[in-house]
Amino acid sequence: MMLKGTLFWAEDIPAEGVPHFAVIVSQENEHGEVLIIPISSIKFSKTGQMEYDGQRCKYYDNACVITPEDIPGIIKKPSFARYQYATVSSNFEFLKKQLQSIFKYKGNVSEELLIRIQNGANISKEIPERYKKFFDFFETVDFERECIR
Repeated sequence: MMLKGTLFWAEDIPAEGVPHFAVIVSQENEHGEVLIIPISSIKFSKTGQMEYDGQRCKYYDNACVITPEDIPGIIKKPSFARYQYATVSSNFEFLKKQLQSIFKYKGNVSEELLIRIQNGANISKEIPERYKKFFDFFETVDFERECIR
């Protein structure tokens, strides 16, 4: 089953009670597991140490910035791929969480955005080392494919 490119609302990523949108960014490994990268909004603050588009903000990983235009109607403010909260799920676990309404399907990201998120994972200093083995499963695939709805 092809899940790569799936965008969903996750009630428990990075933890229960701290929901985020998330994207499956890899094909399955030999154990049927996929790599999931959450998306977090950039938090603007007058006392922030960083800047985004000329505005001060709190820390964000600039390896992959996501704009509302990248995921229209879903992402409402500038966001970023939150590699530090990357996680893994098996197909079985993903489907089980969908049935429990913990994961709510929102569509698929564009191939261009998927590649940007994958490239960001390769340069981010935030992604845990243990997930870099999934980089071998980043091959781009034809997006005219069957997907979970």
